[in-house]
Amino acid sequence: MTTWLTPLAVIVGAADVVGVGESVHLSGGLERARAEVAEHLVVELGFRVVAMEISWLEARTADEQLSACATGSAWTDIESSDQLWAGVQPMLRRLCAFNAAHPEDPVRFIGIDIQDPWNHRRVIEAALGHEDPELRRCFGAWVDSGPELAAYGRARPGFRWTRTEDDACRDRLESLAAELEAPDVHRSLATMEQDRQKCWRQYAEGDFGGAYAVREPAMLETFHLERARVGGGKTVLLAHDDHVARADPKYDPLGGRLDRDPAVAYVNIAVGGYRVGTRLGGGYEETLPAAGSLEAGWHDLGQPRALFDRREQDEVHDARVFVDHAPMD
Repeated sequence: MTTWLTPLAVIVGAADVVGVGESVHLSGGLERARAEVAEHLVVELGFRVVAMEISWLEARTADEQLSACATGSAWTDIESSDQLWAGVQPMLRRLCAFNAAHPEDPVRFIGIDIQDPWNHRRVIEAALGHEDPELRRCFGAWVDSGPELAAYGRARPGFRWTRTEDDACRDRLESLAAELEAPDVHRSLATMEQDRQKCWRQYAEGDFGGAYAVREPAMLETFHLERARVGGGKTVLLAHDDHVARADPKYDPLGGRLDRDPAVAYVNIAVGGYRVGTRLGGGYEETLPAAGSLEAGWHDLGQPRALFDRREQDEVHDARVFVDHAPMD
């Protein structure tokens, strides 16, 4: 049966890593569309790893559950303060059912993001056996969740991270790396160091391009480490367009790094839809597409979903568009 996903086989070809982007996080329409793409790649094209722009540490809990699904366990939704989990849980439930039906060939799930200082702090403090006030001076490590950090920032307009605070964090991470030996603890320390460098550029220098210049190679390293941990295999990578893109004028994105990797056959696509409202920040609002935009154009034609083929052009407005008439619920 021909569907809006039928062109995927042509777009993907022999690629073993497919980046699937979205222009905004926590959009109901884009979340559903990306899940459909990922599940099509799993069911129809043999992909067996789903990677996502989400904490690699928290994603391990989801991966453990998916592996247990292959032995008959039921899925239990991940409890997290990260709002991104709310959008991915329905897909994970269906992947759990897939694993139950294919126990000899299950799907694995990995995270690639480094922005999770509170959970990595917990790992390190558990290894120490006590709270560490010096470690809690690192950016974001003094709170217990992303929403708490956001509230902290909103309560302090013009907040800037200082060199004294950053130096204290760096020195403490270095001393803990010399003190602690467990590999997983070292991974958490390394991740906090990468996040420290990113946060200095973003929250002290106000340099978002510089922050991405740290975050992109850190996510690439995490992608390879976590993908190897689950045994490799054909992988669909769900992340923001800014990350899966092959080029950007301000920084070298993750997608570009994967595209140049001789050990990876990479393609990236984007999905689009009429409903592009977002729950980011705790609310939800369905926004209408701007007049003259591609979204407005295909909505006027009764075509609410689209795939952008970005193999030849990395700019969405230059891409070939595949659409159908499936309703967007």
